[in-house]
Amino acid sequence: MKKKILSLLSGLILGGLISYTFMDYESSNYIIKNYYGLPEKEVKEFDIYYLFNATLIVLITSFVIYVLWSLIDKKTRN
Repeated sequence: MKKKILSLLSGLILGGLISYTFMDYESSNYIIKNYYGLPEKEVKEFDIYYLFNATLIVLITSFVIYVLWSLIDKKTRN
């Protein structure tokens, strides 16, 4: 249980760092300017593609860390 939680936590940190560093996050906000005499408004949207890709990177990183940790643990016990 400890190995799973620690690998997930380290995968979150390392995968989050990889996602932040290598993926280009572009804000999906846009501004509506003078539409039928209304004042200018900024529309904020949630970037679901970035979130999905970052989640996949975190999960894959956590899985790789767990597998490597298991292999190292198995080699050292024998």
